[in-house]
Amino acid sequence: MKHKVATREEWLAARGELLAREKELTRRGDQLAAMRRELPWVTIEKEYSFGTGAGPKTLRELFDGRSELIAYHFMFGPAYAAGCPVCSSAADTFNGAVPHLNARDVTFTCISRAPLDKLQAYKRRMGWSFPWASSHGSDYNFDLEVSRPEEATREFLAGGVPEVAAQLARECGTEPAAYLSEAPVMSAYALEGGTVYLTYSTTARGLEFMMGYYGFLDRAPLGRDEGGPAPDVDPPPRRIPRRERGPSIAGPGDRPRSMTTQITHSVAVSAARRPAGGAVLMRLGALRHYELSAIRVNGTLLATRHRSAVIVLVAIKEPGPSVFLHSSCWRAVVARTTTCLSTPELWFDCR
Repeated sequence: MKHKVATREEWLAARGELLAREKELTRRGDQLAAMRRELPWVTIEKEYSFGTGAGPKTLRELFDGRSELIAYHFMFGPAYAAGCPVCSSAADTFNGAVPHLNARDVTFTCISRAPLDKLQAYKRRMGWSFPWASSHGSDYNFDLEVSRPEEATREFLAGGVPEVAAQLARECGTEPAAYLSEAPVMSAYALEGGTVYLTYSTTARGLEFMMGYYGFLDRAPLGRDEGGPAPDVDPPPRRIPRRERGPSIAGPGDRPRSMTTQITHSVAVSAARRPAGGAVLMRLGALRHYELSAIRVNGTLLATRHRSAVIVLVAIKEPGPSVFLHSSCWRAVVARTTTCLSTPELWFDCR
């Protein structure tokens, strides 16, 4: 795309006009923030129990001694194998915010319906440290209309499943009805006189403020680059952003990384462990939300167009024919090769 080019003076004039509009938006945002604080409060009368790393807690105890609580209802239902990619992309920004919220008497936590052990395992995989509570077995999500029964969702989907919902469900290792039975919602609570009050709630595009990278992208030359104007409903950002520009280095470990089209990963394999004609097992486990388009080792093509991949090169296996191994969580490629594995090239199509 060829963009309009102007002189410095023309740019300053156009920038000045835009600055006036930006200041107008800032002031309007301040007014809306005041209106949020003026909303009436709703008493939460029912006692709910949540599983946490410190044992069972009530909603009141989730405040952790503070007077305000922000809860993000992270889409991770009991039938999910992994957290929602959209929620995960937002959650990558939460760790740094928590101490600043705590310093202002605000506690932050995520809440999901999946069992606690599943949430904690995913939290470790992703390298997160923010609090995360499980509402598994509780009416909390249903009472607040954050979740709904799968039967109701199936009826809703009787006319067809949107492709984006089907894709996100696959990435969570579940079916569309289970995936769409959860919703991303942020709820704010106040604790006063021992009583918990719901003060504010938002969902869909109202959650964009929690996706810290969107603010950066909105000011980048190409913006969000998601294929057109922002829709009236929440867009589908991925656990791994979909942009295809610029190389990035992927480290080992089962944890999604950032956008890239080529990843060069150095692997030390001793000659003594690489028998002539031996098969090399490459486990593709961590960046598994890329679409793998090709693996090349020193120019030799080993595999093409395989979905669900993360890159961890592991052990040499016994000689054998090329074969593909499949499972719901990862794929492995066993390829007969005698080439050196010093710098394999891994090409991904992020579209």
